[in-house]
Amino acid sequence: MQHANALNRLDRLPVSRFHKVTLLAVSFAYFFEFADINTFATTAPKLVDLWGISVDQVAYVTSLSFVGMFLGSVVAGTVADRLGRKRTLLLTTLFFGVFSFASAFSWDLVSLTVFRVLTSAGLAAMTVVAVIYVNEMYPSAVRGKYQAYAIVIGICGTPVTNLVASGVVPLADWTWRL
Repeated sequence: MQHANALNRLDRLPVSRFHKVTLLAVSFAYFFEFADINTFATTAPKLVDLWGISVDQVAYVTSLSFVGMFLGSVVAGTVADRLGRKRTLLLTTLFFGVFSFASAFSWDLVSLTVFRVLTSAGLAAMTVVAVIYVNEMYPSAVRGKYQAYAIVIGICGTPVTNLVASGVVPLADWTWRL
């Protein structure tokens, strides 16, 4: 009975500063998620030239990244139930940020693959938790709208990454790391 009362109370609350700040935080995380997912696609041609790897090896890294996403998404709900949504959202964002940054310091294909798999696990985990968090923290009347806002802002990370990478990656051998 208390659960139903809490949900009814949440649905009666007006959209507040808390909701707007949460929207910005989730949108920010989504933006960098979409940017990061696209990063390997924009840097792979440079790595093929620099490291002498094949297109098959690029496909291997990409495929393993999806395995990481699968694992991250499977684990995320359980972790969020134990640690709480907000804490898990922060931890998964930190996790994917650390391994995304570490990817820039990859010294070979194996290290890059490991970092990309871990980054992808964090990305998918963050996405699962962000969707749950928005669904649980927003009144039902605006929940879908705010979820859409966050995702639309996040999707903007893909073209921004492409624009930046098309200008930066060709500049020098080390610029793929950016």
